[in-house]
Amino acid sequence: MKNQDIHIGIVGAGNIGFAIYQLLVSTGEKYKVSIADQIENKNVFISEEHYVKLKVTIPTYEGESTQFNEFVNDKTLIINALPFHQNINLYKACL
Repeated sequence: MKNQDIHIGIVGAGNIGFAIYQLLVSTGEKYKVSIADQIENKNVFISEEHYVKLKVTIPTYEGESTQFNEFVNDKTLIINALPFHQNINLYKACL
């Protein structure tokens, strides 16, 4: 698999997600990188072509969500930069 065929998805565009995003796009490798969050992209350093706004609010413990299904569908690798209590829904979508 060539680098340009690798599509990396980062879920969570906070400090950690943004740092991972910066590292990936600054390597010079030709990875396709998408970063998703529940809020509008307020970070001028995240390219609009890379940013995906999640359609609904990320649920908490009780909530079940299918919002991640579409995002993870075409990705080679998912990097989780969500708060710990929101991980289970992303893990279920990846499975």
